[in-house]
Amino acid sequence: MNLDVLRLILARLTNADLLKITYVSRALRDEAYDELLTRPIHLHGQTRLRSFFHFVLHDNIHRLSFVRTLTIRDIDVQLQPEEDALVSILNACSNLRSLNLHLCDNLLENHSRVAETIASLTTLTGLSIWLQREGGPGQLIAWNIVLRILSKLKHLRLPLIPFERTTTDLRDLAITHPYLEDLMLHVYIFSAPEVPFQALRSLTLTVEDALPDLQDLETTFPNVRKFVISHYILLDVGDALPPGHMQRHAGGVHAPAGWKSLDYLSATPAIIRVLGITCPVKHLDLGYYDVTLHRAIANIVGFLRPLKLTLNVFCGVPNSGWNLPQAEPSITLHNPSTTWVKHLYIQSGYETMTVPSTANFLSTLRPLVSSSRVELLHIAIGPFFVSNNPEEVVYPPIPMQDDVPEKVKHVDVEEIARGLVQACPFIRTVAISVVMTGHFVWRVERMNGSMEIMRLPSYEGRVRLESEADRLWQTTTSSGESDSATFRM
Repeated sequence: MNLDVLRLILARLTNADLLKITYVSRALRDEAYDELLTRPIHLHGQTRLRSFFHFVLHDNIHRLSFVRTLTIRDIDVQLQPEEDALVSILNACSNLRSLNLHLCDNLLENHSRVAETIASLTTLTGLSIWLQREGGPGQLIAWNIVLRILSKLKHLRLPLIPFERTTTDLRDLAITHPYLEDLMLHVYIFSAPEVPFQALRSLTLTVEDALPDLQDLETTFPNVRKFVISHYILLDVGDALPPGHMQRHAGGVHAPAGWKSLDYLSATPAIIRVLGITCPVKHLDLGYYDVTLHRAIANIVGFLRPLKLTLNVFCGVPNSGWNLPQAEPSITLHNPSTTWVKHLYIQSGYETMTVPSTANFLSTLRPLVSSSRVELLHIAIGPFFVSNNPEEVVYPPIPMQDDVPEKVKHVDVEEIARGLVQACPFIRTVAISVVMTGHFVWRVERMNGSMEIMRLPSYEGRVRLESEADRLWQTTTSSGESDSATFRM
C-alpha cells in the first residue's frame, strides 16, 4: 500500500484503534506511534504521566518532535525520580506549540528544573497554567515563567494575579508578549497598565472585586473582537447603575466609552449594564435566562442588536414552582424593528433526577420562538452545560451518569422540532443536540401556505447546519440607531 494512503487511513482512526495496530508489525507500529504523537496528548494524573515516561524512554524519545499539544493535569504529588524524565521530554519536544498545566501546583512548587525548562522553551505559541490553590507559591512561579519564557506566545491562560502586582504584571506582560492574540486573565481588580495589548483579539476576564471601567478596558485592549467577562460578586440588575445612565446619543459626541463593535460578547445582563456596553454585537451570550429579567434582557438585546443569541433556559416540570418564559416583549426583535436575531441557540437544562416531558420542553421553548423571526434555531438538551459548544453536549468533556441517555430517551425531538417550526413561520433550519445521544437536523420548506419539515441524514444535516450558520454570519447587521435610546430595566 502507498505510504501516503496508509497515513490518510491512520489519521481517521481512533486512538484505541491506533494502539491495536501497534501490535501488527514494526512498520505499522512506527507509523501508528507517529500519528498518535501528532494528536493532542493528555496526561491526566501520575499514573498516565509515568506510563508516558515509560513509553518515551523505551526507544521513542526521538519521536517527540511530532508532539504539538501537551496537557499535564492533576499532578498532586512530588515526582522525585521522574523529574529528570519530564525535563528530558520537554526538551525533546522540539516542535511543541501548546503546553497546558492544569492543577499541577506541586509540579511547579517542588520541581524548579521543570519551571526553568518551560521558561527556556522557544517554540510555544500557547501556554495555559491553571492552579488549584490561589495565593500559593505556584502563583508567583507561574507568572515568573510567563514573564521569562523565550517563546513568542499568542495564546495565554494565567492564574490569579497577586493583588499588589496587578498593574506591574499586566504592563510587563504587554511588553514581554506583544503578539498575544488570545488572553485569559484572572484579577482581583483590573487596573489599566498604560501599555496596550495591540494584537489581542480575544479576552476572557474574571474579576474578583469591583468591575473595571469600560474606558480602561478599551484603552488596554483596543482591538478586541471577542470579550468574555465573569464576576465573582453576584450582581442583581437592580444593583447596577440607575436607569438612564446608559444612553446612546446621536452623533456620538457624548457616546459611552468602549469598543465600536464586537464579534462575540459573553456576560450577564447586570455586567453589561454596569460596564455600559452599547456597541453592536454579532453573537451575544447572556448565559442563564431569568424570567424575572425578561424585559431587561429584551432591552439589552435591542441595544446590542446581535445576529446570534445564546441563552441557557431551565426546563422544569409542572408544580415545581418553575415559571415559563415570556413571549412579550420579544427578546429577539431589535429597535428599530428592521433587524432581528436570525440565529438562536438555546441550551435547555433540567434537574438530573427528573427529565421533563416533550410537552414540558415545548411549553418552555415556544414563547421564546413564537414572537421571533429566527431562521436558524438550535436547541441543546442536557442536565447541565460546561460550554456553549454543541459538540460538548453530545460528547461531554466531563463524566456523566451512565443512565443519562436512557432517562432522556422519552423526549421526542421530532415533535419538539415540528412544534417550534409551527410556532415561528420564519424558521428554515432546526437542530436539536441531545446529551450523549446525537445531533438531529431538519430542513423546513414552506410554499403556498403549506409547510414540510424534513429530517436530514447525519452528514447532510451537519453540512446544512454549518452552511446556514455561515450564511447568516455574513449578513450585515443594521447600523441604524434612534436619536436617543436608554436601558430601562
